[in-house]
Amino acid sequence: RLPPPPHTGEHTAIAHPHLPPHVVTLADHVLEVTIAEDLGVELLQESKVVGRVIRGVQAVLEDGGFHEVDSSDMAFNVAAFNCMRKTLEKAKVALLEPIMQLEVEVPEDYQGPVSGHLSSKRGLITSSEVREGTSVILAEVPLASMFDYANELRSMTQGKGGFSMEFCKYKQVPSSLQDEVVARRQAEKEERLAMSR
Repeated sequence: RLPPPPHTGEHTAIAHPHLPPHVVTLADHVLEVTIAEDLGVELLQESKVVGRVIRGVQAVLEDGGFHEVDSSDMAFNVAAFNCMRKTLEKAKVALLEPIMQLEVEVPEDYQGPVSGHLSSKRGLITSSEVREGTSVILAEVPLASMFDYANELRSMTQGKGGFSMEFCKYKQVPSSLQDEVVARRQAEKEERLAMSR
């Protein structure tokens, strides 16, 4: 099964503790290898959402058997690979987007308009303080909303504002936006296919 993973973006594999020790030992190794290597190259490269890499898969092996002749790394690899393929086909895959940690410095008089503008970009204000007449605003904002922000900030503050940003985390895109992105990607894919014929 694929439970909700920890929000690390990493793939993890766990063998259920009630499995026989010899199955747990072999399964732990094979699951890790399968998820990190085989699935990372083949299954996780493209999702059914928009053809992007799948991140943060956690797999839990709940049952298994062992045979002295037939059980091997290869056999467990094939089983884990097929199981993951079938499970991902049934999974509710969600689209993630990069969230940036943003720091904006503007004259105090512009704090309200700048904060409101960030909120309109689906930004989350995490802190705000005034230092010697300069307002320092910290926020988490989707990268997709930050294009041309330098010009927007310059226009709002008459050239008196500045900002810096760095990657913070991935976060699930709102379902309404995900539907738009999926529809647009599908249309682009169909257009490319039509042009290649």
